[in-house]
Amino acid sequence: PSSSKLQQRRTKPEGSGKAFASAKSDVSNRRSTYGAKRAKKLSDKKNGLPRWILIAMIAILLVWLLIAFFVFNSDLKVKTQQRAFEESGEGSLSLRHSKKGKATTNNPLEQKKSDKKHESELIDMRLMSATLPFEDKDGGVWKQGWNVVPRAVNDESPLNIFVVPHSHCDPGWIKTFDEYFRSQTSGIITSVVNALAKDPKRKFIWAEISYFEWWWREQTTEKQQLAKNLLQNGQLEFVTGGWVQPDEANTELYAMEIQLQEGHDWIRNTLGEKFIPKYGWSIDPFGYSPTMAYLLKKYKFEGMLIQRVHYAVKKELASKKQLECTVVQWCI
Repeated sequence: PSSSKLQQRRTKPEGSGKAFASAKSDVSNRRSTYGAKRAKKLSDKKNGLPRWILIAMIAILLVWLLIAFFVFNSDLKVKTQQRAFEESGEGSLSLRHSKKGKATTNNPLEQKKSDKKHESELIDMRLMSATLPFEDKDGGVWKQGWNVVPRAVNDESPLNIFVVPHSHCDPGWIKTFDEYFRSQTSGIITSVVNALAKDPKRKFIWAEISYFEWWWREQTTEKQQLAKNLLQNGQLEFVTGGWVQPDEANTELYAMEIQLQEGHDWIRNTLGEKFIPKYGWSIDPFGYSPTMAYLLKKYKFEGMLIQRVHYAVKKELASKKQLECTVVQWCI
């Protein structure tokens, strides 16, 4: 190439030196900025916790504060309802154990004052379930309770024993409803009626009207009259009187009520209004609901018996003589 072209190639464009210096300066600035940030991170690690850990700790603290607020607010509502319970006597807790004083006077007004001193003890089943140690200790004679020790019994200190002859018959479980009736239940009711007729001291209760209604349809007029006579003199008694003994934990109010109505309608239309039960018998549902207590009260029941309660709860209530109590509903 000519010398003029070589001269042009060697000559730098105008301003190229400044641009190169500027680019070099930018790279230097970026490196210094990155170095400063890196140095700051290293300094943070030496001097304290990383930022993301601090943010996580703050978030957890906020969550706990929210939980504490809701728990405190809920407890405040419970205490408010407790006060309302004590003031009105209508009730807002799960159980109410009556602790009345002994009759020490013939004056009803003075006795009323004495009873007022022994106010109802409130038992919050939520609190009991949360705090009760569910331990499986061998209690001795009463395996799930405590060792029962005999005591002397005399006229001044009698021992009252309540024996309730009954037969629990599931309308369908391992076998079908029909199979149970044909193989077991029909014979049970027949043998009970015959046994009661032989001794006026004998008594028996029956709960599942679906079975009794089927048995009744297959009996002669004489056998039906015998059963009615036993009901009349109190040897045979219906308890709850529902079509079945319903599940409670997973059943809606409508289903529980409609089967109760069906059983009561049959008793009313076939035997008479006076044989409608006033006491509930709920010994086999796996789980209980205060809805059943509400329902029975709606139908003018005076009491109910339940059985499948956790042994630890039974033991706790028995130790304080609180197994006989009033079940009441409340909500938050």
